[in-house]
Amino acid sequence: MIKPRVAFVVQRAGKEIAGGAESYCFEMAKRMSQYWDIEIITTCALDYTTWDNFYDEGIEIVDGIKINRFSVDETRDWETFNQIFPKNGEEAKVITSSDAKKIMELQGPISSSLMTYLKEKYDFFEKFIFFTYLYAPTFFGLPVVEKKAYLVPFAHDETPIYFPIWDEWFKKSQGFIFNTIEEKMFLESRFPDITFSGEITGLGITKPNNFSSIKFRQKYDIYAPYMLYIGRIDTGKGCNE
Repeated sequence: MIKPRVAFVVQRAGKEIAGGAESYCFEMAKRMSQYWDIEIITTCALDYTTWDNFYDEGIEIVDGIKINRFSVDETRDWETFNQIFPKNGEEAKVITSSDAKKIMELQGPISSSLMTYLKEKYDFFEKFIFFTYLYAPTFFGLPVVEKKAYLVPFAHDETPIYFPIWDEWFKKSQGFIFNTIEEKMFLESRFPDITFSGEITGLGITKPNNFSSIKFRQKYDIYAPYMLYIGRIDTGKGCNE
């Protein structure tokens, strides 16, 4: 049986990358590779704070998955980005389209060769699945292939989701893949004029053979009630709070 050719588009990809959307994309590619002929289209960046080119351009096979990387045009300009980025959601709601697009350019990573590849391979791939709305490869890339484009939004209540430019942009996706019911409900509330059709899939984990909450408490000397946070330790994730 010939497998459908499906492109996964994400800003970074590699076993060294711990980002949520990036890890999700890679794990989903591994799980779906038995059904689809998958190619991850991404940049050469490793560090999201700079977008410096780290990986070599071209194709690398990682755990049986084809990763096709394209060079980033320029590193991140934080000074300009911070000057025009709104302080909160209320400021974001009134930002001009030109300023919002400029922010998405500065957000990065911008790769002109990646954009060219999407245009050239439009007929080659049956579907394009973009991972996270927040970065330039998705923002600028999804409209290029919108008739075949699907989106895994990774959306939540944060400042940039209130940019007015998203009101029309989200309509370009042919369908959505959600991580949680809360994400879907938030998007339906934020964009009441858009029909968010798609499945709530999450990703799941492989349960270890042995686990014990009692041994965990003993190992870390924790006996009072506690909260477990699983994710990247970063102020952008609210860890300072």
